[in-house]
Amino acid sequence: MPKIISNTAQYDMYHLKSLNVGLDRLTLTVNPHLSPIYKKYVADAISSAKIGDEFTFIGAPHGSGYRVSVRLVIPGAEPDAYPIFQIAPYGKSAFFRLECNPNHLGPAGIEAMKNIIDGNTPHGWVLFMYLATVSRLDVNIDAQGIPLHRLVLGSKYPRVTELWNQKGEQDEMNVHTVYLGNKAKSDSLYRVYRLQGSKIAPGSETATRFENVDEASRPKLKDLHKYQNPFGKLVVGSVLASKPEGWEPWLWEMTMRIAADHGLHAALHHLPLDKRKAAKKALSVPPCGIDLMSCWDQWPALIEKFGVQSPGILGPSLAVYSSEFEKAA
Repeated sequence: MPKIISNTAQYDMYHLKSLNVGLDRLTLTVNPHLSPIYKKYVADAISSAKIGDEFTFIGAPHGSGYRVSVRLVIPGAEPDAYPIFQIAPYGKSAFFRLECNPNHLGPAGIEAMKNIIDGNTPHGWVLFMYLATVSRLDVNIDAQGIPLHRLVLGSKYPRVTELWNQKGEQDEMNVHTVYLGNKAKSDSLYRVYRLQGSKIAPGSETATRFENVDEASRPKLKDLHKYQNPFGKLVVGSVLASKPEGWEPWLWEMTMRIAADHGLHAALHHLPLDKRKAAKKALSVPPCGIDLMSCWDQWPALIEKFGVQSPGILGPSLAVYSSEFEKAA
């Protein structure tokens, strides 16, 4: 159980180093108005190429519902970060499906991905630029220097799942992941977890990632730079929040313990109605200047850096690429 520390000076050992916006998962689907001959050609070409061209395609897990499912081999990337490219579904409308992790690939990896698609599909990456729908978008904000076990989390969705590492629940430092919401039952799912290894920035001993999984809004890729901050419904408070005026110390400590263990929603539920407003206000004060809304101006620049809205090197020179196609899109 996380400890409630009454001396706020002990919290000063943690300082917010930075808030960094990232893109942890991007899934695109396209149903272009290509002729049946083109569609069959693309599916057949990649299906045969993946057998003999291990430098470009490797097999992906079966059972996806697509006739062709391959991973695109990206030089310098870890194999588990290779994008999944799927073509010709059984009984689905989207002809192309692409899933990648821009955070892991980086701008160079995404450029390599676009070049592979340029060389193996009609219209190349330009087809995705203008026609792709974002069917899933996982956006993250990393709070460098702030540990997860010092945070109180809340939203309009109850805290539904907690994962702990192998040392067990008795060690306050070992809470690893908290989920708020449910993809199947709500329009948003928040996932908050402790970063490890190389994801912790130099000079920071700890870091927490706030992540939003969006499968509902489905923006177009060409409009992705306009995507609105999805973290407005997530409340981030501190387990060291100041006691509301007039409260008994034992009641406030109990409230903070429940909030630390089970989230803001559960803590308020255990209080009398006349005390919930004051408790919510106190527990909703973000610690150490964490403001998940103020850093969103990084988003348009991030999309530009990754280059997902610009053509690959081969794009403008492809025979099928023309201004007429752009007008049609």
